[in-house]
Amino acid sequence: MHKIEYGDRALIINPYHYCIILDEETYNAELDRLKVSSADRYSWLKPNADATTHFFHLKEAQKNIAIVCLNDKKKVSDTQKVALIVHEAVHIWQFIEEYIGEINTSKEFEAYSIQGIVQELLFSYDKAKNSISKRKQRAKKD
Repeated sequence: MHKIEYGDRALIINPYHYCIILDEETYNAELDRLKVSSADRYSWLKPNADATTHFFHLKEAQKNIAIVCLNDKKKVSDTQKVALIVHEAVHIWQFIEEYIGEINTSKEFEAYSIQGIVQELLFSYDKAKNSISKRKQRAKKD
């Protein structure tokens, strides 16, 4: 008997790849890795901004990238961080809607889409926090 394979639950194939980055050093290293030219770069965060999303089109890789920059060093509650992530997820959704030419999205489709983006950004946030924690632990050992 063959193995049953199920399709994924994605409503659409997302035209953007996205992540959260929590510090300027990692942001610049990722832009270097992606080979984003200095002319196409944005500064990490504007003064007094807690979060922002930068959008890039990588011609060589044929990818659209959205990088959510979140100043995790600022003393804000977890609730405020989640609210910022949701806010930035809506901006990603707005870019996706424009990219796919969607004009009158149904409320339910929009809600599921934003929920999926938020969920992936929260997973990305957890990974970024764990990475920073491991980096700090290694630095203490050295």
